Amino acid sequence: VYQPGHTNLLYGNQTFYAKWEAITSGTCGLVNQHLLFDGTEVTWSLTKSEGSADYDVLTISSSIANGVMAGYEDGGSPWYGHRGQIKTIVIGDGVERIGQKAFKDCTGAISVSFGNSVKDINIQSFQGCSDLRSVTIGSGVKSIETYAFYDCSQLTSVTIYATSVPDLDLSVFDNNADGRKIYVPAASVEAYKHASNWSDYASDILPLDVIIEDGSDKSVLTNGQTKNIALTS
Repeated sequence: VYQPGHTNLLYGNQTFYAKWEAITSGTCGLVNQHLLFDGTEVTWSLTKSEGSADYDVLTISSSIANGVMAGYEDGGSPWYGHRGQIKTIVIGDGVERIGQKAFKDCTGAISVSFGNSVKDINIQSFQGCSDLRSVTIGSGVKSIETYAFYDCSQLTSVTIYATSVPDLDLSVFDNNADGRKIYVPAASVEAYKHASNWSDYASDILPLDVIIEDGSDKSVLTNGQTKNIALTS
């Protein structure tokens, strides 16, 4: 007799039932003997946001200050089976490098945020996250590699807190949503607009705080979020 939620194992004329449970945590660190990394320094965990029946929040954590994620081939990440359920991706402080293709084709993800410790966002790491809308990158980022956010067709808002312009490879933000904006510190806007490869997106680069006056109201655009404030005389 088939039992939902169980794996049915047939052996001879007997049937055994094994309950299947999702794996919701593990290690995802780089194994490198030269650097004394054994892979356990960086971990992943799936949790349920309030009111959700699904494991929809993926958090990457590091027990050291310079944690390096492992890289993967297509479909090789340990959370790949949950890719349609994951809505929020959080890269915690201590993680320094995002692994190649680590979150590629996480089609359910809506937002991703990076801690200030993240220095490098590796090649194709978020490519094909077709429902991704918002990306927030901390102040420590030094490089964003080829196709990192390529083909994120719903991506409308990218916020970057780095005052020094990170190195940008080719086609990082190509095939995003029409009207996608990139918000950077106000003092660094011109530097971003004229930097190599960033110049391809010059018309989309705006300061983190933009004041828009409209009649008696003032809209303050901060990190891509608009708030209306009544003007006072």
